[in-house]
Amino acid sequence: MDFDTLTPRKGTHSVKWDMMQPLYGVSPDDGLAMWVADMEFRPPACVQTALEKMLAHGIYGYYGDDAEYLAAIQWWMKTRHGWDVDAKHIFTTHGLVNGTALCIQAFTEKGDGVVLMTPVYHAFARVITAAGRQVVECPLTLNDGRYELDIPAWEARLTGRETMLILCSPHNPGGRVWTAQELAQIAAFCARHDLILVSDEIHHDLVMPGRKHTVMAHIDGVADRLVMMTATTKTFNIAGAHTGNVIIADTALRMRFAAAYNAAGMSANSFGMFMATAAYSPDGAAWVDALME
Repeated sequence: MDFDTLTPRKGTHSVKWDMMQPLYGVSPDDGLAMWVADMEFRPPACVQTALEKMLAHGIYGYYGDDAEYLAAIQWWMKTRHGWDVDAKHIFTTHGLVNGTALCIQAFTEKGDGVVLMTPVYHAFARVITAAGRQVVECPLTLNDGRYELDIPAWEARLTGRETMLILCSPHNPGGRVWTAQELAQIAAFCARHDLILVSDEIHHDLVMPGRKHTVMAHIDGVADRLVMMTATTKTFNIAGAHTGNVIIADTALRMRFAAAYNAAGMSANSFGMFMATAAYSPDGAAWVDALME
């Protein structure tokens, strides 16, 4: 891990730097590009090596035979999070905003309410609104600088038109690593109101020392309404790979998602698949461990 080498990014089609002026009127020459989760350090060497092998081959066709990729996901989730994932439960999406949009199409109807625990990642509301659904804000409570659940207040906000809750775990932007007890409360809330629970866990590898991320799939009584979303992109700073995963254990939910997935004509981005496979490896794990020291 090298935080000292400066890699110039202006003029490289970097949305973080090259779109500051058009979008916000802030010059990249004297502004701080802190408005999007895209970091300034390079990914581990294993990811770079995977891309160099692609370049050396010189032909960039459709990606096929994803067994190695799926095995890498299974290995990572088991060794890093104690979570056993069935390869048949994994769908590959063009990132998790795309995964969220597909969940909205699969599990809700126009006019339905989708619950967000606000403040939360802005793209959730954007895709909900674009799909003709309603954002239902259930605010978190800020106590001494710490965001906490306020489920009694949430109960009063619901109208009965809600069909889904999108959870951000760990929470963006609040930084909360939800406890198992808090996750159980959220799961129970979803059960009481018959809400599909979409758990975006893209930041699950990045927790401070002394904290532990709990996978929502480990919470009892939620499997029949749970959709898990994960990705390599934040952990390894490879957001441009646009590769994420929607993981659904429940057969009925998986069939509904598969219908929306197939209707959208989804297929894998070869570059992202090779990058993610390389990242979810012992070399990638060692790099993350060094990063978190």
